[in-house]
Amino acid sequence: MNNNIKEITNAKVRWLDIDSPSRQDIEYLKEHFTLHPLDLEDVVAPTQRSKMEQREDYIFLIMLFPVYSRKTGEIESSETDYFLAKDYLISIHRGDLSSIPDLFQLCASSEQAKINYISDSPQYILYNILNKLYQYCFPILDHISIDIQNAKKQIFMGKEKEMLEKILIIRRNITDLRKIMQSHKITLDKFFKNNTKISKQYLEYYDHLIDDTKEIWDQLEASKESIEAMQDTNESLISYKLNKVMKILTVISVGLLPATFITNLFMMNSKYTPLVGMANDFWIILLISIISSILLLIIIWRKRWL
Repeated sequence: MNNNIKEITNAKVRWLDIDSPSRQDIEYLKEHFTLHPLDLEDVVAPTQRSKMEQREDYIFLIMLFPVYSRKTGEIESSETDYFLAKDYLISIHRGDLSSIPDLFQLCASSEQAKINYISDSPQYILYNILNKLYQYCFPILDHISIDIQNAKKQIFMGKEKEMLEKILIIRRNITDLRKIMQSHKITLDKFFKNNTKISKQYLEYYDHLIDDTKEIWDQLEASKESIEAMQDTNESLISYKLNKVMKILTVISVGLLPATFITNLFMMNSKYTPLVGMANDFWIILLISIISSILLLIIIWRKRWL
């Protein structure tokens, strides 16, 4: 067997786990399992949506899950593929989801874990894998909620401009996560409830997975509404502060208008311009300008125009 393919077996079940499959791994699957070529091609080619295909001897399932990058702060999708048959399960992933290899390693090293998570059915193994992956999603949702709360505090501390980029990053992550999780409930309904190959004894377990998808989606909807409301609030605060600045600049401009007018008036090159040439003419003209500006500002204030 290829070193990249790991296997756990008991009397009734085989679980093969493949991390970052190569062409050599795909050839091994072709030789040892009766798998449809199109399904194997889907394993190799990146997929942008979850889907399910029911074949004669097995069920092929593709599920996308979120991966949060602490370095970039972005959420990306990671593809997981499953071939579920009567006596085996093949799980395939890309190495950026630790839940699957961690569960496999636990079952490989502990007989009790092997009993708890594998039992005698590949359907039960698949349930435990998906359950681990959904539990992995909740800390990501919690991280988004914390980011929203922190951004809200910063906004009302007067850091609206600094939060513009942060809000857009959070909103992008929520949008990406919604896109990844959007089709999960439909896929699970199709895979588990409308599929005669799935044993009825596991339907209760799968209902739990569907409840997880609903809870994740509800949290995403709440986060989406919160970040949209926060963005509107942030933009309103920025507009309010900008209006205050424009108001101050307008008052200054209007206040200087009489002084500008009077100064230009006395700068006219006229032979009989009054006051010009008199003693203290500069101070007289300056005083007239100041009084005119003060009178205009008083009128504006009393009329409540600003």
